[in-house]
Amino acid sequence: ILHPLRTWRSLSIIQKALMLEPASPEKFKREGPSPVKTNQEKYLEMFELDAPDNEIKTKKGKVTIPVAASASQFGNLMMIASFKGGKQINFAGSGHVDIDLPDDIKSKTYKLTAEVNTVHLKQGPTFVQLDDGEPIPITIPYTVGEWKLTNPIEVEVRGGQTLMFKREKGNLGLAIRRIYLE
Repeated sequence: ILHPLRTWRSLSIIQKALMLEPASPEKFKREGPSPVKTNQEKYLEMFELDAPDNEIKTKKGKVTIPVAASASQFGNLMMIASFKGGKQINFAGSGHVDIDLPDDIKSKTYKLTAEVNTVHLKQGPTFVQLDDGEPIPITIPYTVGEWKLTNPIEVEVRGGQTLMFKREKGNLGLAIRRIYLE
């Protein structure tokens, strides 16, 4: 039936024979490690290696404050596991998070940014406050559901202060994973 001068006809006959060949589980059996890592495998690997993320760290003058280090939380919010490891705080409305800064943080003016995630285009007032100081407004960007940093704001920080991240009534969902002082 195969003919050297009728290439396309011969190929179609071979293809039809392959399609009609009965399939069996042995033909699809996978052995050994996969050369490709699926998204599910990557996620499970991150989940299994999830190290606690509740320590305030200082490295080369940059202070990293995970929200899991918060001393207390008030209002319409909850702390949950973050997909990329560690914890995140989800604000479903108004509320605030208090974080006690360690005494050994160098006293100076820092640029504060927060790693945030939003799915709402319009965000209401959000503030950062140190101890009983004046609330400083911080603009929350629309991140399309991805983790991004806010624009920096300047704050005067001394060791031992309480950093408060708060939202007023009328706000929509916001997730915060870390706060940075540079």
